[in-house]
Amino acid sequence: MFPAAAGSVVDNWDATGLRGTGSHDIVADAVPVLERHTMAPFFSPARHDGPLWRFPFFTLVGTFFVGFPLGVGRRALDELARFAPTKFRPPGPGSIAEDGDLQVALARAEGGLQAARALVFDALGEMWRSACAGDVPDDGQRARFLLAAQQAMYAATEAVDVAYRYTGAAALRADHPVQRCFRDLHAGAQHIYFSPAAVKRYAKTRLGIEQPTFWF
Repeated sequence: MFPAAAGSVVDNWDATGLRGTGSHDIVADAVPVLERHTMAPFFSPARHDGPLWRFPFFTLVGTFFVGFPLGVGRRALDELARFAPTKFRPPGPGSIAEDGDLQVALARAEGGLQAARALVFDALGEMWRSACAGDVPDDGQRARFLLAAQQAMYAATEAVDVAYRYTGAAALRADHPVQRCFRDLHAGAQHIYFSPAAVKRYAKTRLGIEQPTFWF
């Protein structure tokens, strides 16, 4: 960490999604940093004790991330459910809510999203119980939570894609919430936490393949 005045913000976050996060680059040129102003969260244990501090760094980060896809996916499906009964598309006389393909797609996306949410709460609850008992969640628990987070992103992506597809041309408008769900969710999915490498970390744990464990 260093004083803000010692660096500069490069205003270059012009992205497809998550446009409001202001995730600009930061430049610090030859800025001295005292050792006491540094941290190594991947390798050094927390200086405090308590359930939250017993979560390894990357696992704790995951608990911050996982609500994002679940929330965006929920909003997208809710918007589709509200929109479909009011949208009429020729040549059929009824609303798109009466389209059997839409009904199947919505049901499957809803089931996938709710199942992913349940897995997240189950995996997180297991780790929390261990932490409250005075233990650091073990590699198996952390890997399972990592899998749950990936499943949340997969299910949410399916949800927003279904909502975007069946909302049709209305979702192209900048003021429509479904297009924002679509853009923000796909932008968030590019984060390293949701990369294919993260899924492989779970699989390697399941298969007993040795790997650095600070990544999950």
